[in-house]
Amino acid sequence: MSEHSFDQPRYTLPTTYLTVTWALLALLALLLALGAPTWWGVAASAATGALQGALLAIAVGAVGVLLIRPWKPRDSGDLPTAWLLVTVLRLFAAPACAVLLYFAARPPLGSYVVGIGSAFIALLFFETLVIVLDMRRQFDREGPESEHGSS
Repeated sequence: MSEHSFDQPRYTLPTTYLTVTWALLALLALLLALGAPTWWGVAASAATGALQGALLAIAVGAVGVLLIRPWKPRDSGDLPTAWLLVTVLRLFAAPACAVLLYFAARPPLGSYVVGIGSAFIALLFFETLVIVLDMRRQFDREGPESEHGSS
């Protein structure tokens, strides 16, 4: 720590809640893929392609966050930066992995892309929601009277 740095509160990302969120998104993708042929008349191959894309996006998203060890307490200024960094990296990693999986499995391209895109957007939405709610909880637990409260 430099001579001019100040003591920052330390926070973690909600690893358990993030894991549950990723699992629920994967389960939702599976249920939609299983039901799509019956409910909307989608071809089974298209539903499978969308499921492959969705699971790929969820896996890339989860691995990206796990790489920064979300359970490790970090300074309040470093934690959002680390999460934003892996989010940007996931935006590049998902298409790269998608191309590799596409050429290996050859799913129907249209549904595959829709699966990737919709799952990635859902992942970012719900992941952000879970993180914001947990950060509020951590801030509230710290209390306004603490030395790190707002000034």
